Amino acid sequence: MTIVMISSMYQSGREELAQVLARKTDWPVLSREELVDEARKLGIKIGRLEVAMIKTPGLSEKLVREKELYLAFLTATLCEKARQGNLIYHGRAGHLLLPGVSHRLRVGLTAPRENRIKRTAQALNLTPDKAETYLAQLDEDVGKWIRYIHRVDGRDPNHFDLFFNLENMGLSNAAGILCATAELPDFQATPASLKLLNDLNLSAQAKLRLSLDERTLQADLQVHADNGVITVTYPPDQDQVSQYIPQVLAELPGCREIQCTMAETNILWVQERFEPKSGNFGQIIRLAQRWGAA
Repeated sequence: MTIVMISSMYQSGREELAQVLARKTDWPVLSREELVDEARKLGIKIGRLEVAMIKTPGLSEKLVREKELYLAFLTATLCEKARQGNLIYHGRAGHLLLPGVSHRLRVGLTAPRENRIKRTAQALNLTPDKAETYLAQLDEDVGKWIRYIHRVDGRDPNHFDLFFNLENMGLSNAAGILCATAELPDFQATPASLKLLNDLNLSAQAKLRLSLDERTLQADLQVHADNGVITVTYPPDQDQVSQYIPQVLAELPGCREIQCTMAETNILWVQERFEPKSGNFGQIIRLAQRWGAA
């Protein structure tokens, strides 16, 4: 069982590589676009979140909750698909999903810029100059999105197992290399990696329930799952929500125990100059008050 995660910027060939690999392996393919469509049907406002994070990234608690809901949905859906067997996923930053699962093969992909410009012009019916401008802005925006969602640079080579440059390599040869690599023992499921996949799935399923139920959707909850035990942590000023958590998570498949605990938090805020009238400082104070933090 292997999870192949193919990541690239727009018009770099990730969808084509995924399809060629699928024909060679007969493995199912899942795309970011499919997941986004399903998320929208669930009521997750992806567009609003993307615009807000790209244009005015900040510490809005509402946006943080929306981000956590989005990540929980992605994780839960990928886990459910991956638990059924081999899987090919392609998107912007799939290699950063399912952290720690050792039987995922994280693949990066790039193509010559002139090729990307040509493909973009054809796909969007643009002139080459306009396609180049569009692509430059899109790459910048996607980079911001990845940094906000995952808190890392999506281009960092330390987050990939393989990286292909399609300037001189064909898709068939790249897919052949992926086939051979996916068969290595390094990328086969182990009891430990399957346990982690199940824990990630259970945690994400619990987050989804808590984020979509009217009794708990406004609460700032941290959720962790370990071998069927779900631990939900809530801030001191939201202790009233603890009575609803077991009800919301009742009969969640795979859950054998629910533990609710109040958070004890300290916040270290460092900046070059003390500016008590700044907006960020005000947000930190409100956050500290909510979490009962020192």
